[in-house]
Amino acid sequence: MLKKVIRIIFIVIGIGFVLSLLPITRQHIDELDNPKTVSQIYPHGILLQDRTFVELPNITEIPVKSSVFQAALKQGIEMNQDGNVYGILKLWHSCGNDPIRLDLRKVNLSDLAAFLHPNGATEKYYVELDTQDDNVLEHFNYYSSHGWHYGTYLLFKRIIAKK
Repeated sequence: MLKKVIRIIFIVIGIGFVLSLLPITRQHIDELDNPKTVSQIYPHGILLQDRTFVELPNITEIPVKSSVFQAALKQGIEMNQDGNVYGILKLWHSCGNDPIRLDLRKVNLSDLAAFLHPNGATEKYYVELDTQDDNVLEHFNYYSSHGWHYGTYLLFKRIIAKK
């Protein structure tokens, strides 16, 4: 009986060890329902490939030079019936222990523009940041080949939830 119990323990430990070696990764992939291809970004709106000009609600100036904002437009934009405009952002989970390897999130472009360039939002929509330090805002606008840093995305979601 004792040999059986020991054998079962070793089998369970062995299975756990083998499973720990498998490259199990997770993905979070949001998609746009009906994406429209972006042709050009202007301070007051987005020109689509079909020549439609789209203004972002509550945004007076789009952060056209922001690599994060530009990245959100790469897969196109989606407009819903409420007038909100969405894009897709690739997020980077920099921690090697994080199992998520591909993370594509649907983001409201008005929220993103207000976060990246607070002075470009209407007073009603203005996002109050804890700091207006240019170094902090520059950090928010950093987009690497891996994507937008997940920690910055979480900060974005927390600040936008307050508005």
